[in-house]
Amino acid sequence: MPKLNGIEFLKKIKMDEYRKNIPIIIFTTSSHYVEINECYRIGVAGYVLKPLKHIDYISNTQSMIEYWSCNEFVN
Repeated sequence: MPKLNGIEFLKKIKMDEYRKNIPIIIFTTSSHYVEINECYRIGVAGYVLKPLKHIDYISNTQSMIEYWSCNEFVN
């Protein structure tokens, strides 16, 4: 992201009264536990490492859509 990193963007969304309950899933290349913990502390709904293959991207995305279509996000 050009002007904000993912954590800054997540903080901004979660501070907005109208958008704070939107489930946010982070797609990232970082597997650093400090960043993962920070995202979950702020309220991310999911933290996904970007796959190397495009087909894996599609598969992961389909799985997340299926999961969220059957489950509710808890405030």
